[in-house]
Amino acid sequence: MNSMLLYFIKSAISMALFYGVYRVFMEKETNHTLNRFYLVGTIILSLVLPVLPLEKLFIIESYQMPLLFISGEQGIASAAIEISNTSGAGLSISGIFLARIIYLGGIGILALTLIAQMVRLFFIRRAGKERYGQLTVISVVKNILPFSILNRVFISQETREDPKLNTILDHEHAHFRLMHFIDLFLLEFITIFQWFNPIVWLYVRSLKEIHEYQADAVVLQGGEGTGTYQALLVNQLTGTEVFRLSSAFSKSLTKKRMIMMTKIKSGKSAWMKALIAMPVLAILLIAYAANSPAGIAGEGDYIVKGKVVEAETGDPLPGVSIIWQGTTSGTVSDMDGTFVLKVNDKDAVVVYSFVGFTTAKTTGEGEYTVKMDTKVYEVNTDYNPGKEKAELANEESPEKEPIKTSEPEEVFYVVEDMPKFQGMNPDACIAYVQENLEYPQKARNKGIEGKVYVSFVIDTKGKVTKAEVKRSVDPLLNKAALKAVNSMPAWTPGKQRGKAVQVQIMVPVEFKLSATDESKLHTNELK
Repeated sequence: MNSMLLYFIKSAISMALFYGVYRVFMEKETNHTLNRFYLVGTIILSLVLPVLPLEKLFIIESYQMPLLFISGEQGIASAAIEISNTSGAGLSISGIFLARIIYLGGIGILALTLIAQMVRLFFIRRAGKERYGQLTVISVVKNILPFSILNRVFISQETREDPKLNTILDHEHAHFRLMHFIDLFLLEFITIFQWFNPIVWLYVRSLKEIHEYQADAVVLQGGEGTGTYQALLVNQLTGTEVFRLSSAFSKSLTKKRMIMMTKIKSGKSAWMKALIAMPVLAILLIAYAANSPAGIAGEGDYIVKGKVVEAETGDPLPGVSIIWQGTTSGTVSDMDGTFVLKVNDKDAVVVYSFVGFTTAKTTGEGEYTVKMDTKVYEVNTDYNPGKEKAELANEESPEKEPIKTSEPEEVFYVVEDMPKFQGMNPDACIAYVQENLEYPQKARNKGIEGKVYVSFVIDTKGKVTKAEVKRSVDPLLNKAALKAVNSMPAWTPGKQRGKAVQVQIMVPVEFKLSATDESKLHTNELK
């Protein structure tokens, strides 16, 4: 699913649940300060929750192995990739593209109307200006509802002559002193970018109601009679709204507002009702963590699958690390080189890495044949007659037994901190193995060459253990490859979540006849 669409869905669900708690349990309470901060806090929380790395707070285990975190594209080279699924030619407008156009159009309309209101407010005809405490009172010619923006109050000339003008100004001063303009600017920004979400508009309506409740309470606490104040509100109903980012004196006059003026102030029970939102928050945290792209490996909406092969020979490559870049989701290729990976992003970048081969990557869902190029290592394999006797003796010697350890049975393939060979990446071990490889003379004489794949485990102390041949060429070459691998010095062990763990690695060991060997072999064949 498109990541932006998923974000909007998650934020809408969060807003709906939090707002539902407000409507059912808190709306009728008179603790307006609590209600105000609850609404502002939960709408911000609803916007932030979907993008938090919640999988780090809730460790959710799955049946797949722990996987490596890929932080960037450094060291990634191009590889030959064949894509088996192709789309037809021609231009088509997808549903997602059309939805984006509509979404951006809605943003544009709201932004333009806001700008138009600001321009109209700037050019509105003014009849005078005076000070009232911290406020600047501006009289305008047009018949408008009294409203305030920051410390500026706009009133009509008719309102200026009202004997209750001071009460109106006290009401607007309460809006300024309580900094309601911060809420209005925040909600306006959210509304522009989530104009399609009806819950956002409900938040705006409820928050503006609370602003009026608070301003009304300040005026009534100042000694104004409830009856005369309500009559004043009714008298100010006529007029037009000029600017939606303002606090209007009687714009939100409703039956609820009238009732709220006469209700007894809520006690401590209102705070207890607000705590009902905590279980909602806990449910959202766990749900979003479980559905995070970096949460449970193997859950997603799009499939990346195919086969990884060696570019030179076309042979399948088993044990290739296949990671969804930027996450901890991934898998490894099977013995026949096949793999299946589920991702939550249609355009996900998948990275393919294997010791001894150039790293490759693909972009987007689909079925791929990934051809990986072999890295070249220069190795001296010239014929040396003096070694023949020693090599023959080595061939007859029993194969070295893997070191038995008491480490846990679990073996990782890829971890957060991969093992390092002599302070370098695992690739460095290839050069060591090739340099210390003894080419059996019998194999030379028979013209046997090829690539032996050997897997081994780096235990928690960095020792090479459990070396075994995964793909054989000839028993002679197998023994030589195992001997070279087992001769490696200790590694720096791999770590998962800061703890040393066993990590399995597979390397290709190449036996290639030199020009001298091939010449002698050709001469012997002629004889």
